[in-house]
Amino acid sequence: MPNTPSLFDNHTPLSPVRCRLRVPARTYRWLDSLTLQDIQELRPCEKRWGRADQKELHRKLRDFLAQTATADGAHIIVQEEYRSQFSGFAGRLFSRKGCQGLYRPLRAHILSETADLDQSCAMQRILLWTCTQFHFTAPHLQRYVEHREECLNGLMQSQSLTKSAAKECFQIAWTSCKRLRGTKDRFLREYDEEAKRLQCALMQVDVLRWILPFCDTGKANLEGSFVSHLFQFVESRLTACVHEDLQRAGFEVAALIFDGLNLADGTLFGSQDQPHPQLRPPLVELHEFVLLEVCVWRSGKCERSTTVRTTRAVSATLMPRICEKNVLPAQVITALTTTPCLARLRS
Repeated sequence: MPNTPSLFDNHTPLSPVRCRLRVPARTYRWLDSLTLQDIQELRPCEKRWGRADQKELHRKLRDFLAQTATADGAHIIVQEEYRSQFSGFAGRLFSRKGCQGLYRPLRAHILSETADLDQSCAMQRILLWTCTQFHFTAPHLQRYVEHREECLNGLMQSQSLTKSAAKECFQIAWTSCKRLRGTKDRFLREYDEEAKRLQCALMQVDVLRWILPFCDTGKANLEGSFVSHLFQFVESRLTACVHEDLQRAGFEVAALIFDGLNLADGTLFGSQDQPHPQLRPPLVELHEFVLLEVCVWRSGKCERSTTVRTTRAVSATLMPRICEKNVLPAQVITALTTTPCLARLRS
């Protein structure tokens, strides 16, 4: 297929990444004191969540605490390493014992002094971008990406679902080969039909067929497994590019959390004191799926959330005006919006 991005030609696993995570000493000691009984009270048994899951949660916490750690005043410095999957698939980087795999409320406390940089609606945006590269039309997927809240609210009302359950429906449509059953929502039914058609279409693309040997065929969900591997491959490349550019710009990355990362200094966002850096050369065109949400975590709660929307192309002349609005400090905006990561994906 002509003009396909060279991104899909290079499927070498990413190199390992090491991060230096600063955990408040008080938090670290509290985590170290948690017993299995505490975990059971924190996350009680319920449907599809039992004793074995509670034990696994506690085991992961003990693994995190077993990593190399040194005291540094009011903090504990934990050394974490992220590597590609044992299978050799060129997807996300995982830390076998790191905070990445911990129960989310516990992880939020560990990362309480960091700034979370996350891809918004990552799976659907990446799949839409991928379909566009191979000239597949996906009007329902595009509508979901561009009007996500409207689609979620419609499903929540028609099906009496929570927001998280509604999100899961739009995820499962792509990550399962089985058609959704019992839904009365017309848009979701049509979205599901489109997803099943595109699953098969993407699997037939020659430059994507290298993914197939890594897919899970044992559970009769080859199509869903293929899509999961596909979007995680693109997601990992984008995250790696942003990670490299942020480090090059002088920012320390504390942790990699699947489709995002955490900057070590949580005070960066919203600060009035950041000097304006030398802007890079004129910006390359950035695609709409690059939408990064910034949250500053305080005691496990998202205290401030700001969104930088980069649609179509952005001109370097916009940078001073964006910085004046104090959406993000100039360095972070520059690192994100002028990064060649999307150029790498498209070249």
